[in-house]
Amino acid sequence: MRDVTSAIAAGLIGQGKPDPQPSNRGVTDRNGLEGSGSAETLRAAGVTWMGVHWFAGTSKKSVKEVLEAVSALQDNAPVVEHKRGARGGYSHSASCGGVFVAWGDTRPDVFVSVPGEACEELGIPGLAALSVSIELEPSSRLDVAWDTTLLTPDIAAAAFVAGEVVARIDRRPNPETGKLRGLERRSNHEGDTVYLGSRSSERFVRFYDRRGPTRVEMELKERRAVELWRRMLALHDEAAWGMEALAELRHFLDFRSIVLGKRSGKPVAASERPLLDWWADFVQGADRRSVVLPRKAPKLENMDKWLRRQVAPVLALVVDAFGPEIVRDLLTSGRSRYQSRPDRVALLVDALHTSSIGNFREVLQNAAD
Repeated sequence: MRDVTSAIAAGLIGQGKPDPQPSNRGVTDRNGLEGSGSAETLRAAGVTWMGVHWFAGTSKKSVKEVLEAVSALQDNAPVVEHKRGARGGYSHSASCGGVFVAWGDTRPDVFVSVPGEACEELGIPGLAALSVSIELEPSSRLDVAWDTTLLTPDIAAAAFVAGEVVARIDRRPNPETGKLRGLERRSNHEGDTVYLGSRSSERFVRFYDRRGPTRVEMELKERRAVELWRRMLALHDEAAWGMEALAELRHFLDFRSIVLGKRSGKPVAASERPLLDWWADFVQGADRRSVVLPRKAPKLENMDKWLRRQVAPVLALVVDAFGPEIVRDLLTSGRSRYQSRPDRVALLVDALHTSSIGNFREVLQNAAD
């Protein structure tokens, strides 16, 4: 089993300066701002630190191997098994230090969740060592965070409402409330929080100022979380990890001034709009690009949903207009086309004993009737 020292020696993760005292925010400077000129530039610009604040995914290793690795990385912390399991078919669960682990007799994997305080203890180097030792990737969730004095939640929200933003976020007004769909605000005695985007999507950003400077936190899920983590590990440099994460953040959310064309009087293209000053200072010249996502493998269940939602109404209309014979013609033509594609045939073989096939037949039969 690899520990942090051996992983560094193997060149798997970058090596920074000795760990400073933990902050009260869940991430310490060791997570990415130590030991580099780039780190000093970020500090001078008002970014006090960046780091990972949540890491969750699954490992194919045995639960024994996972618990041993988690314990070893936390000074042999004891494992405390819980009386209950966890959602998703995990019948057993345990805590080791601040790390949550779940497994089940019917599950082929072990779920590992490293929340904020445990991320503070491990830092990005520790998380990297754990990732390598038990082949763990953040397939469920990866949060990357920055603390900064350059902005506040209100500043970010005001820019979003004013349209001074280029974002992959639905900004249409809710017809019932008139509020923008992609914006949510919450306040309490600790401070303000602004959420931008949808919590259910693969990318989501929040700004909050509880207990200190503003935190900018990007939450990634599934493919995007895995690919960004792989990219960060491949860089072998702690300071570069932060710039890579900033590039992903800018791809999702970029605050830019509104500039009107001299002749048209309409806003110019996004690429021609300059960054807002406070945002330019925050991103510090980071590129605006996203990780390359692997193409999702098609699933018969998704085809079923698409068929019901998109095709069924049109098919019913065509059948009513031309008669049920058209369904047989479509099936004959479609069958000859999909049988020439091995990937589609494989889907059929995998699903022969599932209800999905019945669902397809049900929709088509209803259309024919």
